[in-house]
Amino acid sequence: MPKIISHPGKYDEAEAENVMYQDKHMSFGYFEMQNFPFRSAQEDALIWEILELSFGALNPEEIGKRLWTTYRTLDEQILKKEYTDGSTASTTVFDGRGNLITATLADAASFAAIYDKEDHLLGVVRLNSVTHKPTNPEEALRIEQAGGTVVGDRVDGVLAISRAIGDKLLKRHGVYSEATIDITSISDLAKKYNLSRETIGKIQIITTCDGFTDGANSDTKRDHEQFLYQSLHEIMKSNKKQPEVEIAKALAYKAKTNNSYDNISVAIQTITHNTPAFLLGVYDGHGGAEASTYVANHISDEFKNQCILTPSAYAEQELSVEKNKFVYQRDNSEEVRNERKRHESMN
Repeated sequence: MPKIISHPGKYDEAEAENVMYQDKHMSFGYFEMQNFPFRSAQEDALIWEILELSFGALNPEEIGKRLWTTYRTLDEQILKKEYTDGSTASTTVFDGRGNLITATLADAASFAAIYDKEDHLLGVVRLNSVTHKPTNPEEALRIEQAGGTVVGDRVDGVLAISRAIGDKLLKRHGVYSEATIDITSISDLAKKYNLSRETIGKIQIITTCDGFTDGANSDTKRDHEQFLYQSLHEIMKSNKKQPEVEIAKALAYKAKTNNSYDNISVAIQTITHNTPAFLLGVYDGHGGAEASTYVANHISDEFKNQCILTPSAYAEQELSVEKNKFVYQRDNSEEVRNERKRHESMN
């Protein structure tokens, strides 16, 4: 099945400023910008894959748990290596049955852009309900309880995010790989815009590193959504039928011109009525590209291995949700999710 992995090891330094791809058959494209001279190297990596596996009896909640364990497993594997760098993570799985499952670490982001049958943009929803930064009081408290400190809005005065895969030297200070899992149904997205699922024209899943959302000049969910909506609206004025790679490129340059000084990666998969299951992820390295590259290279196989386990075999693993209920429920219980939705509706 179609699969694309992009990371800095796949191209030389001269090519790193602009890396792009368009799949003509599966409505997928991406654009990655090093953003020289502000960044001397590209540290982002990404993966896109059409999934062959059948999720069978796994419902969206259970898929999310397998994705949560996948992050923890990759983190354990990386910690056994000599890598000292780390990576953010935003992975969205479409189950082929109308559900989007998004796993978030740190400040990478995933969005759904909703269009009607005439390709008019109706709205944008950020699929990840939270980002993980030490400026968040709950994250700051968690870091301090783990033995770390928050100095100058950074963990131990060093790292501007509070969760990651890798970051070996900060693991004992609370920079863990415990993902927030968000589940969004296409039916719920349709209701938000007074449509039925059948009357949606298409949905574009747009996954980005924080280099894109830096263009919003704000960390709030609403401002991220507004920045992407306005950017898409302007991009689509001249041509509503642009391929995904051109939209991704235009979005990256929107962020750059809006004072983003980071690597910028944007990946887009368009969902229509017959889109199969897929996995789409962007991994933003910091301190190097070894961790982000490792995640992009291995997440698909590890996730698929988790999904084929029986419920009992999954639960027996040391990194299963069943054996880590407290930390999973802290971020992902129904009560916590409802509280996040309530807070969002008030802002």
